Amino acid sequence: MTGLARFIGNFNMAHLFRFQATRRGNLDWQLPEDEWRHLLKVLRLEVGSAIELSDGRGWTAIAHLMQTGKHDGVVEVRSEESEEAPPPERRITLALAALKPQSIDEIIPSLVELGLDRLLVFPYAGMAKSRLNEKVHERWQRIVAGAGKQSKRAWWPELLWIESFAEFVEFAQTFEHRLLLDPKGKQLLADWEPERIGSALAVIGSEKGLSEAEEQVLRGAGFLGVRIDAAVLRAMTAALATTLLLRHRPQFRTLNPLV
Repeated sequence: MTGLARFIGNFNMAHLFRFQATRRGNLDWQLPEDEWRHLLKVLRLEVGSAIELSDGRGWTAIAHLMQTGKHDGVVEVRSEESEEAPPPERRITLALAALKPQSIDEIIPSLVELGLDRLLVFPYAGMAKSRLNEKVHERWQRIVAGAGKQSKRAWWPELLWIESFAEFVEFAQTFEHRLLLDPKGKQLLADWEPERIGSALAVIGSEKGLSEAEEQVLRGAGFLGVRIDAAVLRAMTAALATTLLLRHRPQFRTLNPLV
């Protein structure tokens, strides 16, 4: 049992609320204004309450609420620990052609809970420009943080979006394994056995899928067509199934500390 687990056990509590915070140094953490607002105005936690802190990048801590004011307060960090990150070359990235923003809103919490390393959203032919903008991206970042706190994962997925399809294809060349989810794919993803350990990128099209020209470009860039099932899955279902199948493949499971 880790020191942090023992510390939690000493409180004999079933649940501790977790908050996003910045780790500034040894036992030195700072909560942002919106987290203080939630702690004080929504949860109404009292002085003496034990809470958890997380920076979403591997560090977690146990703290006591020592003092409260109108807008913020003072916490005393009693214990902290970190989980090492998976090396970048061993990460699993899910690339989604930009679905309707509301659809991605819905799917992000489940992807966080399943332990996805990175979510990348890219544009496709005929896409409405409103599907990718700064406000949407900021909202997705907040959803990632909320899901990360709720699921109590030490590491939250990195969220990226790319400006053009051509830029995405170039970015894809940095991955050891490149997969294109295709209901007509000759190979089942569940049966895929990579010969080498390395980073994996899995691409899922939009609601209508990718165009034939876009698929040809990806296949020419070394993407392997794979399918999940004989049925045609919705993009959201395919994203969840793909994440689950990849996260628990032996080639990745032994390398990823989130498991």
